[in-house]
Amino acid sequence: MKLVLTVMVRDEADIIEAMIQHHLAQGVELIIATDNGSVDGTREILEAHRSAGHLVLHDDPVHMKQQHSTVTSMAREAYADHQADWVINADADEFWVPVNDAITLHEALSHIPKSIQSFLAPVTDMTGLAAASGSQFGRLHLRDHRSAREIMRTGLLAHSTPNAVHVGYAEIEVAQGNHFVNLASRGDPDPEWAIEVLHLPWRSWEQYRRKVDNAGRAYEANPKLNPSPNHHGMRDYRRLKEDVLLPFYLLRHPTPDQVEVGLADGTYEVDDRLSALEVFSSTDVMFEPEFENWNRRLGASIALGEEQLRAATQKIEDLQSTASEDAKLRSELEQALLDRDSRILIQEDTQAVLEELINRFRARRIVRLVDGIAENKGQISTAAAVPRRVLTRIRAESVRLSDLRHNAMRLREVNRLLKRGLPLTTTNGTIASTALPIVMCLWNRSQRIDTMLESFARQATKRNLRVILWNNAPEDAEYYRIRVHEFQLSGALDSIELHSNPINIGGMARFVVARTLWEQGVRGPFIMVDDDQDLSETFVEDSLVGYEAHSINSWWAFRNHGSHWNRSELEPGDIADYGGTGGAAVDLAIVEDLAFFTIPVRYFMLEDQWMSHYAHTHGWTIRKSSAQITAVLEETNQYHALRELKDEFFTYLHPGVGGRAFCRARTLGGPSDNRPS
Repeated sequence: MKLVLTVMVRDEADIIEAMIQHHLAQGVELIIATDNGSVDGTREILEAHRSAGHLVLHDDPVHMKQQHSTVTSMAREAYADHQADWVINADADEFWVPVNDAITLHEALSHIPKSIQSFLAPVTDMTGLAAASGSQFGRLHLRDHRSAREIMRTGLLAHSTPNAVHVGYAEIEVAQGNHFVNLASRGDPDPEWAIEVLHLPWRSWEQYRRKVDNAGRAYEANPKLNPSPNHHGMRDYRRLKEDVLLPFYLLRHPTPDQVEVGLADGTYEVDDRLSALEVFSSTDVMFEPEFENWNRRLGASIALGEEQLRAATQKIEDLQSTASEDAKLRSELEQALLDRDSRILIQEDTQAVLEELINRFRARRIVRLVDGIAENKGQISTAAAVPRRVLTRIRAESVRLSDLRHNAMRLREVNRLLKRGLPLTTTNGTIASTALPIVMCLWNRSQRIDTMLESFARQATKRNLRVILWNNAPEDAEYYRIRVHEFQLSGALDSIELHSNPINIGGMARFVVARTLWEQGVRGPFIMVDDDQDLSETFVEDSLVGYEAHSINSWWAFRNHGSHWNRSELEPGDIADYGGTGGAAVDLAIVEDLAFFTIPVRYFMLEDQWMSHYAHTHGWTIRKSSAQITAVLEETNQYHALRELKDEFFTYLHPGVGGRAFCRARTLGGPSDNRPS
């Protein structure tokens, strides 16, 4: 097994030697490094290792924060030129280690099957007493377990995001920050071979000030990059320009008293695995106590003001969002009234033209049949309606073809995602493979995001919840990303993941996520929720009452009687013919076979009916759930445009019921050769 590490570095002379020595000792066989125009002696250190034969050195002096393209190029080089089996894309301040310190990184990866393609390694920020300069590992030996709330009081929004490890791959693409790649993960390593990252981002004030200044200027120089104002680097760059970064740097380091208390209550944990690298670190210079204490008090005051401002800003944004939604509804109503008036005018014009034609035919007595028709007003009415019926059929056919084209595009996108993996993720919290997945599609209701996340946090359950959001509204992607980043995890809510895709694939996105979870080795139930549902605090546990393998517990469940809309209500626990996706606990095995994704193109947006039919044809059980949900839009209102199509699909899936409708469905574009068996 060949292990290659890539690193893009700029002005990291205080730590790069220790970083290289550490990873060579851990079994890394080759390091591919790109120096980004260092001026502090970093490049000379890299050059010495190139001469020793275990480092390939590239130069990229342009300061435009081009990390994505540079690291992607190095990662591809690792496979194409050096036949890497596994590739780690690291930063200079990261020290990758196996969780089991009795083995090396190389030994751990040798036991991890390449078939899982990629996985996330959790990152732990290391801290210690603050220093004006220096990088001694004996000082920076505390694992930082501060809560999200405590971290926010230091000017950060969250702890560091997990980093991706991947197999060698010719077309690998590494996202900005090295946190994600385009190779879908197909599972997590066995805990015996687990890997983590020890991260030393704030080694000294001298180092951190330089790092923030370099990164901020590089982002400013590259108009193609547009980091959020809430990006931690840009927040600190603003503080640097305002001359208040030092107080925040100090807040990220505990005082001696805080260390004593934190070691006792678990906030901090000693980890001395890097102590042997002390020989490669520079001597620490500490702050004067009075100077440090004054700046800490200043930082705490500013951080409190920022927190209050953020809360006030969010309240304003919520009010603006509500006002915007109201304005949008008013605009839609006005447009609907205009459309109605236009239709009335068209109908009046059409009637006038027909009457004129009839009068002209009668006056000219072109055909005697006209007089005969004139004697029967009912027949005149029928004759006048023929052109309208023709126009209606033409318009309906045009709409049908347009829908088919859109659905075909959506189905192609689903197949692409299944093959290439999910879009890059925004993550808050540590993703645990044992957590219960809750998948929620976002449907143009951005004002609901915090309400839904809070309802997950309040769930009365001992389970850890892994909420996975799929955004079908690209224009809201940035807003959702910021809300996910800033949301304070608590209660049952263990982690949040956000996927935004440029193509709206509708509710089928839930099952694309489910398939990814299945490929990652996750088994058991997952729960689907819609963002217009208000959930009780016992929703999760209620949804799982009576759950078993190969079953669906659905809150929106009915028994059908010959059509989709002819149905009867059920009591919790009753066997159902149909189970809706919103508010359903489903065995992930529903997507074990890719045949699930062969839904007929015409009915692509009716994934709820498809899931129910697919489950029944494979011997599964659907039950009415005992979950409590309120404030849900009526299905007949929410899906009014699909009302007739739902009955048509029902007949298509049940050819023994309503043969005429089934024949019509096939005529109108319903496929006849991919019904699951």
